[in-house]
Amino acid sequence: MERRPEDARVLYFEGAGMWLDDCNDVGNPRIRSAFTADDGKRYYMEIHGNPYSQEWRKSYPDLCKGERIAWLDSCHEITNSTDDDANVNRHDIDRNLLFPYTLDGICEAINKHLNCSFERVVVLPDLSGYRVFASNWQSVERNVDKYIYGDEFVFDPETTAKAERIKDQEEQKQRGMGEKHPCLSAYRDADDPLLLHIDHFRQGLGKLTFRLD
Repeated sequence: MERRPEDARVLYFEGAGMWLDDCNDVGNPRIRSAFTADDGKRYYMEIHGNPYSQEWRKSYPDLCKGERIAWLDSCHEITNSTDDDANVNRHDIDRNLLFPYTLDGICEAINKHLNCSFERVVVLPDLSGYRVFASNWQSVERNVDKYIYGDEFVFDPETTAKAERIKDQEEQKQRGMGEKHPCLSAYRDADDPLLLHIDHFRQGLGKLTFRLD
């Protein structure tokens, strides 16, 4: 896939945890992405926003932005091989870097340590369709083909908003049938992102699929 011609210096992340209010402007305590650095190397990165302990507040006062500190849970180069990149090609900063858990702090850390020049990072909502692992990642051989790259993904806010409206409508169906706390799963199709799947777990509503175009 070609790199986005417009807005190409934005790096998108997948929110891989729960959406919480105490995660500063990141919104999610676990995020991950894959991307290409300025020198052509590709990287996978997963970052956790950990709550501050009193010890951390004393040890890293300059990193205390809001309620959480960023801990780099995983960072490795993605090669065009079949090696176990997560172990064989781990970067030196893997599990060895702390920084502010803010969008600016994340962007600055990536640019500084991985030879990048992103202008900003964005954590996309669940129904954006972005997932860092390709749907066929377990069956492809080359590591480089196992990922969807956050600096190449084209985010469509209108389609995402439509998906969110459909999800809300389906939740209202359950409420109309007496459910105080609706329970369903909503997700974009991995192979055709213009398909939205809704799996109802209550009231016998079953599984539904909607087109977003």
